[in-house]
Amino acid sequence: AGKKGATGASTTVYAVEAN
Repeated sequence: AGKKGATGASTTVYAVEAN
């Protein structure tokens, strides 16, 4: 998910990764 930090989707992906 860290590699997708450049995309806006990072917000959604990061939220899932956090859980």
